[in-house]
Amino acid sequence: MKVMGIDLSASEKRDSGVCLMDGLKVQTFRVKRDDEIIALARKFRPKLVAIDAPLSLPLLSGGLRHCDRELLRRGIRVFPLNFGAMKQLTERGVRLKALLEPEGFKVIEVFPGGAQDVLGLPKKRNNLAGLREGLKRLGLSGIKPDATQDEIDAVTAAYVGWLYLNGLAELISDGQGGGIVMPLPYPPKFVSGILLYRRGFYWHAHEAWEEVWRESSEPYRSFLKGLIQTAAALIQCDRGKWEGALNLLERVQRYLSRCPSKLWGVDVANLLEQVRAFREEVAKLAEGQKTRFNWRVKPRITLEGATVPFKERLRCSKADLPERGKQKAPRGRGDMKWLENLTLRSANGEVVEPKWQDHVATVMVFLHDGHCLACRKTCQTFSELREQLAEWDANLLLIWRGEIVPEGCEGFLEGSNNLRRRWLGESSAGVLVVDRFGVVAKKWSAIEGFPSPEDVLTVVKDIALQCPE
Repeated sequence: MKVMGIDLSASEKRDSGVCLMDGLKVQTFRVKRDDEIIALARKFRPKLVAIDAPLSLPLLSGGLRHCDRELLRRGIRVFPLNFGAMKQLTERGVRLKALLEPEGFKVIEVFPGGAQDVLGLPKKRNNLAGLREGLKRLGLSGIKPDATQDEIDAVTAAYVGWLYLNGLAELISDGQGGGIVMPLPYPPKFVSGILLYRRGFYWHAHEAWEEVWRESSEPYRSFLKGLIQTAAALIQCDRGKWEGALNLLERVQRYLSRCPSKLWGVDVANLLEQVRAFREEVAKLAEGQKTRFNWRVKPRITLEGATVPFKERLRCSKADLPERGKQKAPRGRGDMKWLENLTLRSANGEVVEPKWQDHVATVMVFLHDGHCLACRKTCQTFSELREQLAEWDANLLLIWRGEIVPEGCEGFLEGSNNLRRRWLGESSAGVLVVDRFGVVAKKWSAIEGFPSPEDVLTVVKDIALQCPE
């Protein structure tokens, strides 16, 4: 999808920035004359041209259009169109649009400065390098290290045009059939997840939403949990794992029912109704009443005020699963390594038997005794992971060696050292991730280094999305 972004100057004697964007890969140029801009458009043949300049005149006196007044109401600074430089810029913008449209190019007006505010990007005057890095974090590539302010604004203009074509921007009307196109005022990673979801990239969608979820508070946390597990349920349906999808959708209903009727432009009440219809379809398959899944029940996530999106993909994209999932060879029964003879004791001496079948996965962190400061820190780190593990129906067991659980820590005491010696060798500390059948999916020894919480969570998610139940 090709988009051309133009940061137009008021005069052809000064540089204008031009960005040619194909997908999210950009090239930037500086040109002066209108005929140079048109020559680039003819060569590149973009689907859309996004111009940073007013493309219509005010209907009333005062120099402000309806869209300008709306931006001011939202706290975004704009200038009246009836004074010197802005009047000259408007005249040039209207003229350039009139030259491009007869050649078949769709032209929209954008405002990069305001868009950067909405996207939470640094101001170019104060931190141009930070603005460049912020655009890269949005997924844009090819931005030159020495790109000028004009070129960076042209990149932003092209990105807003790309959002517009993907149904992820809003048109603020000028009352004359046009207006200013702006990014939707929601977290960029949330919006990115919506686009991935629409394209059938369900794994990558829930990865994007999870980044937002970690930093959110209620009711957004429950809302995002609902979206994340809806995506996971669609992955299970693609694999024909109906029981797993059914369990996930039951949780989705609980999460969404806690939310207000609208959040971040999404009609949550309508989404919940779609999820119920989705669950009914999956239930019929799980009970053997049907043999083929109807992908049309996929819940559609639309954003209020957004431009119309392209056709939605229903089935999971073949390119969706992460590389680690593609590289793993399937395990045959002879390859499976099972946990046996595990006995734990609570702090008061009560015998505890881990029940693998009660959870999709169990994370077992084996620690030294209470005198080991490194283990006490590790205990704290993994304790903070408990809530995220629970989102994937995973259990956490912190297992200490010795006779006491250190003060200020949590966990259980090991009844036998056989397990440590068998799995962790000389290190006697490490992490095991076990699936619901007691099969060890992954192990780390402290000699090699403890894994990060993110590494452990990745393995748990892999198990959860592959689990048949």
